[in-house]
Amino acid sequence: WLDLRDRSLDQLEVSKNSPQRLEGWLERVSLYLEQGRSRMARGVAEQVYEMASEGSPVLVARAKVRHADASVACGATEGMRRLYREASEDLRRVEDWEVLGDAFYGLANLSRRAQNYEQARTWFRQARGVYAGSESQYKVAMCVMQLALLAYTRGEEDLAETRAAEALARMEGLGHATGLARVLLRIGSLCRQRGRHGQAEVHVRRALTLFEELGDPTGQLGCLNELAEIARLQGDLDEAERGYRRALAAAMSVGRSEQAIVSANLAMVLLKRELYSHALKRFAALADTAKEIGYRLVEAVAVLGALVAGAAMADAAAVARFLARAERVFVPGMQQEIDVRLLLDEALLRLGAQDADRLRALMEAPRQESAGS
Repeated sequence: WLDLRDRSLDQLEVSKNSPQRLEGWLERVSLYLEQGRSRMARGVAEQVYEMASEGSPVLVARAKVRHADASVACGATEGMRRLYREASEDLRRVEDWEVLGDAFYGLANLSRRAQNYEQARTWFRQARGVYAGSESQYKVAMCVMQLALLAYTRGEEDLAETRAAEALARMEGLGHATGLARVLLRIGSLCRQRGRHGQAEVHVRRALTLFEELGDPTGQLGCLNELAEIARLQGDLDEAERGYRRALAAAMSVGRSEQAIVSANLAMVLLKRELYSHALKRFAALADTAKEIGYRLVEAVAVLGALVAGAAMADAAAVARFLARAERVFVPGMQQEIDVRLLLDEALLRLGAQDADRLRALMEAPRQESAGS
């Protein structure tokens, strides 16, 4: 209810503002994104972007960056690379260095999503250099942390550890509690990916304490989700289920997209525990929610999870229903996502030959389309 009220008030107030006063609303967009309220940020950013055409070139450029930031946070990436590039040219011309750094940071995130890691590293380095020139040391530290995560993704584990230690030292030196908590959470995630579960838990619990002190529900959610994932990887599925249920309760105060992600993780654990009936119900509900909010990747995970659970239960009706849904869910490149790939492999093993061939054909079509484009 509060989110709906805030959104309606924001729309009313934005509509009353002249272009000269829209800068404050761009700051509000940044604040909403910091709080993890991406859908609200997008709603305000879209209005400001539409109205900014009446303002100065620098206002237009800033509005483009915030509109792209909010859209990408909601999973809407189409056309955002063009906005970032257009904005970066104008921002460079007027020497608005910090927002130029934000544009480079956004381009880096898009490149990483596209799994173009070398290009992402180039953009993060450029963002770091621009931030350093604008004396935005907090953002410099965040770029260093992102470079650490990229190094790990590229198999450069020693470099990843060096970068992570540098980011942590920078944040501790700044005394920036929010930044420190975020870096600790990312280092915890990095340790978890390297199989250092004990170290990961220490870092994440320290981050959780900071987020609780800050009253940051989005940060708390990230930590609870990470702790549940650590338990899952350690084979403690009971604790993992409890952890994801705690994270799901926390997600209620954050947003529907976040709820969908945690619900998908919980359903995966139920599937792992062979609680197929419970998993099927949760995947089915999740597929409907993800469709409603336009979260295509989570919808694909839910559809595949429901197929696996239905096949495990020999529920022909469920298999037929979700195979039909699969025909419109998959898009080019989606099979590269790890959860999609894992569930697809399991579904192909469990389904009958005819159904497996049908599902395989659905996944092959996007792959050919993607290769052609």
